[in-house]
Amino acid sequence: MFKEDNSTFNDIIEGNNWCTEAFCCPSNNGGSDFGYASAVGYDPVTGLGTPNVGNILLWLNKNT
Repeated sequence: MFKEDNSTFNDIIEGNNWCTEAFCCPSNNGGSDFGYASAVGYDPVTGLGTPNVGNILLWLNKNT
């Protein structure tokens, strides 16, 4: 299902879960040394993305 159709999940490619509190995660790079940035495909911040329920139901109706 996932390899056949990449629209099963809505990929989230902008955002992060960086620490924003100076007292818990100081950094010299303007961001944070703690946390992850989102990326294309699977990433630690958003996983596979948000489910596209309509496409999942279509797949289930077709394949079950």
